[in-house]
Amino acid sequence: MFNGFIMRNFDYVEQPIRYKNLTQRLVKEGVEFLEQRKADGEPFLLMMSWLQVHAYLHTGGRVPGRSKHGPYGDNVEEMDWSVGRDL
Repeated sequence: MFNGFIMRNFDYVEQPIRYKNLTQRLVKEGVEFLEQRKADGEPFLLMMSWLQVHAYLHTGGRVPGRSKHGPYGDNVEEMDWSVGRDL
């Protein structure tokens, strides 16, 4: 659909982007990264770039149809879930 890509450091890890469960996959990887930094004490910069709510509206299955504001509201709720994750 789109010729976008996902990178980890300087490596391309996904092209084209698979949107199914993308938010959940990003959150899982981000949490794992933070747990590793907590364990090893290394300094880090973690940048999480969300797809929601500026462009393509695609929820990964956590909250579709849950919001009374349609796909936009579903995306806001999924983004809220992902940002609110804790270790």
